[in-house]
Amino acid sequence: MDNRKILLDSDDVILIGYDAFKVSRLKELIVGQIRSKWDKGTYNQATQKFDGYVRDLLRNISLGDNQYIPIKEIEYKLSIQCQVLKVGNKSWKTGQININIFVISDYKKPDIT
Repeated sequence: MDNRKILLDSDDVILIGYDAFKVSRLKELIVGQIRSKWDKGTYNQATQKFDGYVRDLLRNISLGDNQYIPIKEIEYKLSIQCQVLKVGNKSWKTGQININIFVISDYKKPDIT
C-alpha cells in the first residue's frame, strides 16, 4: 500500500464521485459551508425563542458559577476517496484526500445576566 502524501496546488483537479473541482474551488465551497453553518441561529425548545448562534455556543464551556473555559480553536478532519489530476500530469491518481480545517474563535467573555 502506498501511503505517500502529495500536496496539492490550487489548479490541481480533484474528482469526488461524479464531481470534479479545482482545489481552489473546493476550498471556496468548504469555507462557504462552514461560514453558513457557523452563522445559523439556534432555537430553545423550552422557551420557544431564538437562542443565539452556533458560533456563540462554541465559544466556551461553562463550569457553572460564572466560570468559563474559552474555546480557542476547533479542528475538523475530513477524509474522502477521490482521484487527483495534478497540473502537468497525463493521468488521474486514485487515492484519498485529507482536509484539515481549523476554526479560530474570536473569544469574548459571555454576558452574565
